[in-house]
Amino acid sequence: MFTRPRSLLALALSLAADLVALAAPRPAQAHPLQVEPVIVTIYPQQTFLSAIITGNIQDITVGCNITPAEHVGDAFTKPAEARVEKYINDHFQMKLDGVPLTGRLTEFSYQAQMDPTKSRYHLSLRYDKAAKAAGKGVLTLTSTLFDYLPNSKTVISINGVQKTLMHGEATTIDPSQLAVNLLHNLYDFCLLGINHIFTGPDHMLFIVGLLLVSANLHGLIKTLTGFTIAHSITLALSGLSIVVIPNRICDIFIALSIIYVGVENLFYGTPRGVNIARHRFWIVSSFGLVHGFGFSDTLREVGLPQQGLAWCLLSFNAGVEIAQVTICCLVFPLLMLWRRDVDKRAQYGGISWPTVIRVCSMWVVLMGGYWLIQRTVG
Repeated sequence: MFTRPRSLLALALSLAADLVALAAPRPAQAHPLQVEPVIVTIYPQQTFLSAIITGNIQDITVGCNITPAEHVGDAFTKPAEARVEKYINDHFQMKLDGVPLTGRLTEFSYQAQMDPTKSRYHLSLRYDKAAKAAGKGVLTLTSTLFDYLPNSKTVISINGVQKTLMHGEATTIDPSQLAVNLLHNLYDFCLLGINHIFTGPDHMLFIVGLLLVSANLHGLIKTLTGFTIAHSITLALSGLSIVVIPNRICDIFIALSIIYVGVENLFYGTPRGVNIARHRFWIVSSFGLVHGFGFSDTLREVGLPQQGLAWCLLSFNAGVEIAQVTICCLVFPLLMLWRRDVDKRAQYGGISWPTVIRVCSMWVVLMGGYWLIQRTVG
């Protein structure tokens, strides 16, 4: 027996009711399931181990009961840091030859995204070895991080070897994977330098801002050389803790440097803009001093080794340069192709290249302003 088809109005009302039911809050789960694992990267040195831990900010704030009032810019208050340090030591246990190691929190920051659910935390801890360590040097790791999540997972990375731990699982790291040698350190620090640039949108935007008004490769190389020399000096001074500037102050000045480059670019193609190329070398070199302090954050988090100290500094700086040159090699040709196309279209009434630069530079200024506000007021 056939039923009578429903009218379109009745069908629409039924679908609307279904959508409302799906959108309604469900009390069964107060926190979303973990959609990304906790990443723990361990850097072994002769007298200590460094661990850098990253993951979704929701996990650490819920696990350690961190309130919004405890956010200070992209950092956290001291009481919040103390709870995080205790939580990590309780839930991520490291034993060297059966002897428990206690981590000391050296950095805890908050990497905000436009979508808050994708924001991340960044933790650095230092585990000092015993003065007279005995045994074979076997490292045992056990993770119960974020046990309130039913699918919690921790990915361990050490000297190129990765291991995945489910909740409560333990793993043993072979002493050969903990061996410290100069080649390992050079590779690790070079990789850290590359990673620091490609995970730092502010540094990348600063370079792109410079590329926008670089008319030729010669001028670009000259400008970047000044930037490189300058940031190498402050990178070494800060990495060795000779001169240290608080992270928040340094980040504010980096945002200001981005704004300045963007504003200066707005005058490109005008009589005032003729002098940009003449003094940009000195301006960019000055900003390089500030960016060098920003680059050194990673060095202080991981800790510089006693063996091959100078070489590790050079290796990290080489990684920074590799990343910067890669960005220039990718972006500069694309800008030149774009400019050629715009110049052709301008002959038939299209917008001119200086106009394109001003529009892009305004975007640079807006992003720099956003970071400035975020880092100033939190």
